[in-house]
Amino acid sequence: MDELKKKIEAILFSVGKYISLEDIAQLCRKDEKEVKDALLELCTDYEHKKGSLVVISDGNMWKLTTREEYGNVVRNIVSETELTKSQLETLAVIAFKYPIKQSDLIKIRTNKAYEHLSQLEEAGYITRQRYGRSKLIKLTDKFFEYFDLPKEKLKDRFKGFEDLAKTIESKEEEAELKKAEQRKISEQAKKQEEKEKKLQDGDIDIDLEDEKDSETAEEERDGETYDEKEQEGGEVKEKPGEAEIAEGFGGKESYEEKKGMTIAPEREK
Repeated sequence: MDELKKKIEAILFSVGKYISLEDIAQLCRKDEKEVKDALLELCTDYEHKKGSLVVISDGNMWKLTTREEYGNVVRNIVSETELTKSQLETLAVIAFKYPIKQSDLIKIRTNKAYEHLSQLEEAGYITRQRYGRSKLIKLTDKFFEYFDLPKEKLKDRFKGFEDLAKTIESKEEEAELKKAEQRKISEQAKKQEEKEKKLQDGDIDIDLEDEKDSETAEEERDGETYDEKEQEGGEVKEKPGEAEIAEGFGGKESYEEKKGMTIAPEREK
């Protein structure tokens, strides 16, 4: 048993994170019951030593770690060596937006975050659960122990992480603009598809439809011109109607007369 406990201790020390009973048994080439008995004895040994290390378990997972009272001593060292800057930034986004869907995180952190998520999950800081077509990212107890903060202070703790809040807001606005643009393109494509179907079925007159499209385009151009001038602070005049035109020709009768006139061919001299 002592030899088995030494092997288990070496495994736990080398891994440095939670490892399953099944994996330990496979590495030691022993059955799980024998390994579990050895783990329980190892726990008791460390408790009696009253040293800085302790063997802990979480369900079927086991780990050799520092005692809680020595956590503050090693936390600064661990924070510099265990997680990279990019991983910490991704973790900070998760913490600031918690709870957050994986799809929303990728919009903010781009596709490189997929690798970070796998590493953070493997390290035990997060878990991912199926949430519709995406996954919901959750923080683990290890995360809160690691950063030594209660859940209610989570957002405040990460709010100032290298202007993270501004970056998140900017990315979210950008994502919303892209969504709106995609919706517009999709609607236009749908309308075009419906129009083509009607044309094929003979439900609409193609000349009449082209005329409508031309009028719509002209109205949109007029509207854009009006908006641009209004934004620039310029004076915008409405397009003159027939009444104003008639007045310019000296009255309605004179205008109607000129409107119906045709230019006669010039006589030969």
